[in-house]
Order: sequence, then C-alpha cells, then structure tokens
Amino acid sequence: MSVPPYLLLTTFGERLQESMSNESKETEKVVRLTELSTSGVMGSLPGRFTDYNDQFVQTISDSGDILEHAMNRGGQNQEEASANSNRNIIQSVHYDEEMADLGDFAEEDSVSVSRNPNDFDGEEHEDGSDNVNGDAKKRSKGSIGKNYPLPTKWVTSPNSPLALSQNGLNVKFAFRQSQPAQRHYDVKCAKGNAVIPINCGVFYYEIRVLNASSKNYEKACDISLGFMNAGELSNISKAPGLENGTYGFHGADGNVYANHTLSEKYNKPFGINDVIGCGVNFTNKTIFYTKNGVHLGTAFKDVYSPLVAVIGMKDDNAIMTNFGQSDFAYNIEGYVSQVGRKLKAKIMNLATKTDEDDDVNMNASTGTLSNNPSSLDLYTADTEDAIFYDARALVASYFDYLGYVDVCKAFAEEISEDDEEIGITNVAGDPIDTEVLQIRQQIRNYLIKGQLDEAISLTRMKFPSVFEEDGSILFELQCQKLIQLIKESKIDEAIKFGHSLSADLSSESSKQLDHLNDIFSLLAYQDPSESEFGYLLSNEEVLKLCNRLNGEILKSLGKTRESLLSSRIEEVKALISSLNESEELDSLILTKKDLGID
Repeated sequence: MSVPPYLLLTTFGERLQESMSNESKETEKVVRLTELSTSGVMGSLPGRFTDYNDQFVQTISDSGDILEHAMNRGGQNQEEASANSNRNIIQSVHYDEEMADLGDFAEEDSVSVSRNPNDFDGEEHEDGSDNVNGDAKKRSKGSIGKNYPLPTKWVTSPNSPLALSQNGLNVKFAFRQSQPAQRHYDVKCAKGNAVIPINCGVFYYEIRVLNASSKNYEKACDISLGFMNAGELSNISKAPGLENGTYGFHGADGNVYANHTLSEKYNKPFGINDVIGCGVNFTNKTIFYTKNGVHLGTAFKDVYSPLVAVIGMKDDNAIMTNFGQSDFAYNIEGYVSQVGRKLKAKIMNLATKTDEDDDVNMNASTGTLSNNPSSLDLYTADTEDAIFYDARALVASYFDYLGYVDVCKAFAEEISEDDEEIGITNVAGDPIDTEVLQIRQQIRNYLIKGQLDEAISLTRMKFPSVFEEDGSILFELQCQKLIQLIKESKIDEAIKFGHSLSADLSSESSKQLDHLNDIFSLLAYQDPSESEFGYLLSNEEVLKLCNRLNGEILKSLGKTRESLLSSRIEEVKALISSLNESEELDSLILTKKDLGID
C-alpha cells in the first residue's frame, strides 16, 4: 500500500509515507481486534465485553485470547474514563442567593385556565391542529439524564420581580410594577437550572401561557422563550434574542431574534392557552419551535455552543413549564427517532436524496411525523461504491476547507483520471475556485508567520464582510498582533499598541478587557513562556485563530464554517456516545437491521 500522490504534497503525507516504510506488519491478533472495534462490536469501551457470558463472546470471535486482551485493556479504559468524567462535570446554573419558597400561585391568576400539566386539552386551535396531546410523548428515560444534569426548573437572580412556584416550573411577576412596561428593557428573565451540553444531541421543553398582559391576550403576549449561550451566564436584562449570545421567539409579534438582530417573520404571535415548545438539535446545529404540537420549522442555524434555557416576560404575564416531567404536546420522541435514523444513514452514505438540515418530515396540518416510505428513499447505488465516492468528497472538501491549492488540484486531477478510466463523469464535483483558495492560503501563511497587519489588510480587501459581520474576529487578530510584538521583544511598541486597543474598548467589553489584561501580564515575566499565560504564545493558539478566521471567511462566501469531514466526525462521535450510554448492552453492536439495510 502506498500513499496517494496528492497526500505526499502535505507534511502529513510525508510523515505517513515514512512511517509506513518503517512499519512492520501487524499481527493477526491485533488486526482481528481492530476489526471488532471498527465493526462497532466492542464500542469505545471494550471492557464492557465482560458483561456478556463466555459463550456469547466465543460466538462473536474464535480468538478468545484477543477478547481477553480487549477486556483487560477495556478495564483500564473504564477507570480512565471514570476519572476523566469526574474532571468534566457539567456546570449548573445557580445564583448566590436562593429564591424564597413562594408556593404555587396558580389560583391567583386573573384568567381561569387549567394549571395542571396533565390537563392539556384536546380542543381545536386556531392553527388547525387538534388533539394536541393525542400523540404526546414523555421524554425518553434513557441514560442521558443520569450523565448530564439537564434543566428541571427555572431559577432567577436575587431580588428579581419574577416569582417561581414551589417546583420552579411556573413563572410570573411577584408584584405589579409601578409603571406599565413599555419597552424590551422592562422584560425580566429566568434561566434553566443547568447547562444543556452538546452531547445530549436534542433537548426540548414546552411552556403554556397562563396569563397575558397584551390587549389581544388570546392571540398575543409579551412572553419570549429560547436559549442563551452557556458561556454568557451573566444576568440578561432584555428579552431572549435581543442580547448577544441569545435566541428567542416572541409572542408579541411572532418573530424570532438572535444576537440583537431580527432574523425573520417566523410565525403568528401566540397567546393564552397556547403551548409553545423550544428545542435544540445539536446534530445539525439548529434551534426549532413548536406551537400546540405542530413543528414550526428551523428558526436558527449554526448553533455551536452549549446552551441555557431562558424565558422572558413583562409585567402581568405568567407561564407554566414542562421540562419533561409530563407528556409533551409535540411528539418529540418521533422527532428524535427520525434524527437518529438520519444520522445512522449518513454514516453509511445512505442519506435521503432531499436531505437538508431542517427537513424533519412533518404534516403541516396535524404536526405528525410522516411515515411515507417515499420520504425516506435511499440511494440505489451499491453501498461500497457509495461509501467510496462519499469518502472522496469528504477528502476534497477538507482540502478545500484548509485552502490547500496544490493539493486540491492534484487530488482533483487524480480522481478525474480514475473516473475516465472506468467511464464515470462529473464525480469530482464543482470546479476549484483557485483564486479564492490562494487568497485564503496566503492569509493563513501570514498568520503563521506572525504578519498580522498583512493578514488583516488582505482579509479586509478581499472579504470585507468578515469584519463587518463579526467585530470580535478583528479584535482577536489585533490581540495576536500584540502577542507577536511581545514574542519579538518589541516591548515599547507592544505597550503603545496595547493601550490603543484598550482605549477602543467600551466598559461593557469585560471579556475582551480581561483577555487584553492576560496578554499584558506576559510583560511582567522574564520568561513569559513559563508563566501561567504562556499558552498565549503557543503555536496551537495561532492555529486556532487560523481556523477561526478561515471559518468566518467561508461563512461570508455562503459556505459552512466547518468542513464536511469535521461535521461527519462529530455526528459519528455523537452516535457512538449515544450507543455506549444506552442501558441495553446489545446496542453496542451496530447491525444492518439497525441501519435499515436488508
């Protein structure tokens, strides 16, 4: 086996070739062990094989000594995994002062509606849906809840005018404000009591509007719900979506907002008795909403961070929440099952022909999942050929993502020649935009060489929208310039440039000021690389910045910020993690039946 010519143009390819020339053949036992792991039989924790009886182990493989080795090694892996899990505890959202026990305030509301979470009625709603609880499903009682402390109630900041019921699920104002709420600044917010980790795959919750201050309270209300980025745990003073790092669906106008920007006219406003659901799908990085059991479609895309549930309201509004303690109005289990099937299909390159990020098949009138076989048509190409061509597409897209001009050309030429030999055309994909690739590669080279002014200037000239849409990336580049000056021992110039950066920041930019102070701290050490801030000088930080800027450039060109290969890897990781966390040990074995293959 030899390394393909296009790979030899990379440092990785050269090292791989050298490694292969010096590498001896693996023993048959090691090969067999690798095959078992790759097939999904052993999962990522081979030690769990010990949970099966000896007869079952012998049935899977005749190499008993290999499995014994796997069990021993797996036992060590389990201990290491346990130790690592203790170091990676998901942060809970809490405040220094607990709210007083306000008890249940259901009977105090001015509008008489059902307060029992199980009393979601089957009346017909204005959007045409009926029997909203007919297909309702409880949140799955899998292992996710045990490993990740998902939200179970709301919490508020000290002295907040919002009152919580004893179980933390009902929210309303504890007292009436002296002046009527006029603007979004008067909105008060509560947050979920735990961070929603990316590993959970899909998270969903629902609220029911109990009271509304709007004059047209049956159709609209001053209530908004959504998420905020987990890294921004400071109190929010505006409705979700009207501050950076937040996403919200507003009942007053039916619009969705993100990062203080109106995204689009999403749906009709919602009011009293409406059941509004909010969910995040980390597998395709989207946020969606439901109304009275009907899926409303994707509201936001490119959601990359762990989130915190958040609810906002003005005076005289009240809501009841369901974090999964009772039946949901929307069939979330059906949604999750379909997401799981799509993930498995993607792994084997059997994704549907109309596969899109937000293409969960819904019936617009009933809100039910489609069971039409035509909606899940699979490619008819031979599975092995499909995997082969998909792998080539992944490799090509990754080289394009990195901006490797020569490698892209060599790879495209090689696969084109192979296709001509077997009579296949148009498999290589779209023509390579050499000019854009060269510019991106030049910007990357500037960053690696520490030529920050040149990198900023070229980016601004060729991709001006990058800095216009996201000013934070420009600040990061300027900080890297400051670090580069410190690396080159240009202390006076570094101090002068750092002061100019600091002067341009507002008092609200606390995170940026803290980062700038960390960089300045390097000047206090004779050998900055040995200080606690020495990591700022590392090449790894430069590469992170390269990838960050490259992602923003790709986004400005209408592409995704991460490579297709990276997305597939994350999807596979999420699926494997889900399988290994299942309470059913047989789920460690990925069979053809699981993938819908006869």
